[in-house]
Amino acid sequence: MAEPLARELAMLSGEEMVAALGLGGAPAWVRRAGRAAFAVPSWPLGRALARFDRRAGEAGIHVAAREALSGFGARWTADAAPPSRGALLVVSNHPGAYDALALMAAIGRGDLMIVAAERRFLRALPHVSERLLFVPIDGGGGGRELAARTAGVRRALRHLRGGGALLHFPAGRIEADPAFAGDGDAPLGAWHPSAGALLRAAAAAGGASRLRSSRGCTRLGRSGWPSRAGPSGAGSARWRRSSR
Repeated sequence: MAEPLARELAMLSGEEMVAALGLGGAPAWVRRAGRAAFAVPSWPLGRALARFDRRAGEAGIHVAAREALSGFGARWTADAAPPSRGALLVVSNHPGAYDALALMAAIGRGDLMIVAAERRFLRALPHVSERLLFVPIDGGGGGRELAARTAGVRRALRHLRGGGALLHFPAGRIEADPAFAGDGDAPLGAWHPSAGALLRAAAAAGGASRLRSSRGCTRLGRSGWPSRAGPSGAGSARWRRSSR
């Protein structure tokens, strides 16, 4: 099972790289050449992701994330531990893959669910996808896509109201690193308004809500979205990560 999954993930990661280079609309032969060029470098990633998915099924996605970060040679630290139970919403910007893994590891809860964009790459991970609440973001699917997006947000709301932990990246895509993104909170302009509904749900459930980006705190405050301090020791709005 692991070897076929690794092969599929390597192929899909190659397709993601082709799309990231803006070649999605290129002639078929260009796309084929791009996928072939990325096939070899994508194979180690495919194996690592297959291992991550297997460990997510065996020990939980938070444990798998810690092991993956260690395997990638990355170190992470958190200012304080988040609540171990009860409704918890973590809203974060998304400059890369490490931030998602670091947040999964730092939250450290087996009930963690993650709002995720609808992607074949993510759907191919059988165990990880069980922890994902898929929400379409492309905007080209009309009423059917709107219904699917609404259903995804409703599932996220139910999870929070039931006392679960939820991780949400409101931009729905990889964003610029805040260290290089310019002044103020402009990078947060594309955040989906669903973040407000989720923050209200977390507050109503008596839980904690935390923002990974300190730039986001001012923006969310001006928007009037309520957040709640949560139990004592619920943690800081800052999450730090460093790499060796």
